[in-house]
Amino acid sequence: MQNKSLREILHDQYQNEPIIRLFVELIGSALGFPISSVVFDTLIGIKAKETAANRMRSFYDELNNGDIQLDETLLENDDFLHSYFSVVNYVIRSKSNEKASKFAKIIKSLYKQDINVQQFEDYSSIFDELTEREFIILCIKRDFENTINPIEIISEDKKMKNPFQITTSYWNDFFKEVDKVLNISPKELEALLIRAQRTGCYVLHTGYWDMSNVGCGDTSVIFHKIYDIIKNE
Repeated sequence: MQNKSLREILHDQYQNEPIIRLFVELIGSALGFPISSVVFDTLIGIKAKETAANRMRSFYDELNNGDIQLDETLLENDDFLHSYFSVVNYVIRSKSNEKASKFAKIIKSLYKQDINVQQFEDYSSIFDELTEREFIILCIKRDFENTINPIEIISEDKKMKNPFQITTSYWNDFFKEVDKVLNISPKELEALLIRAQRTGCYVLHTGYWDMSNVGCGDTSVIFHKIYDIIKNE
């Protein structure tokens, strides 16, 4: 490990995967990756290099899990190469292997033309900005939004409830679920929901008469896209 570069470590791990080895070779190449492999290997220690290799392995394993057909033609696709170079930066600095693998799902969605290059740039950048706790919180919130009983959106006077009223109907259950999963207090969760607005993934309810629930809002259309890609890919 001490005398091996990041590329050499990954080459060894994918000896029987020639296409993945081609992608590995692009790390630090002159094609545009902004951190050269030589500089990268010089600046970081052995442990950090091992961590980076683990993140890239999680990314490549998900990329190569059979959902799409990887071949050399991708290396001739400017849009895919641009996206690959940008996402590798996100992968290497990911906090966990699980998050690194999720970036592969986003780039696979681009490959399958479910999203375009501009959407890929936005979604991958936004997902990079989200902390792991924020992403889990927003996923739990989205799960509640997806399981609303149609009866619950009708008020006692038979009128359609407004978005704030609908969210309020499961607000306490949502807080309990987040606390069970992440052990987050109500006050901290309120603050995290307000903070999540910076990513465009969460929108607070405003303009309603009873705004007693701090941080009450819904996940955004952008988060719905990211959620669907990562959960359903």
